Amino acid sequence: MTTAMKNDKADRKSAMQFIHPDFMEGTGNAMGAGEIKYDGWNFLKGHGRLQLCAAILRHTFAIMRGEDVDANTTAIFGKTVYHWDCIGANINMMIWQREYGTLIEDRPPKSHEEERASTIIDWAVLNKYNTKETLDHGVPIESKTTDTRIKRTDPR
Repeated sequence: MTTAMKNDKADRKSAMQFIHPDFMEGTGNAMGAGEIKYDGWNFLKGHGRLQLCAAILRHTFAIMRGEDVDANTTAIFGKTVYHWDCIGANINMMIWQREYGTLIEDRPPKSHEEERASTIIDWAVLNKYNTKETLDHGVPIESKTTDTRIKRTDPR
């Protein structure tokens, strides 16, 4: 009979200690602004997957432009709400909607050529990280190594 060691992969638990309390509170603030504007739990009615991704991108681009505070959401909530709080809220809504089956699939269907290209790209990405220059999780090794634990194989 074998038992799992304390740090064995079978014994892995969520590392909740690494989720910053400000992230949870900020995401809650952004969700609270949504509750004020649209009513509580209204988001469970569903959004398009791309609609939520577009909102995440808008907030990301605002951060990239040097804008940290989301003025519109802050005005609604009455307390400072950052763009990263809104990103967290959009991810949170996507997870809730996926669970409730209300996440709307609004991505365009793939054409035959896109499906084929996607497979080729997936294989190219796999090969990029499946080399002796990387660790098991695709993290580059800074120093030179002769580690050959990972073997490249061609599925064809």
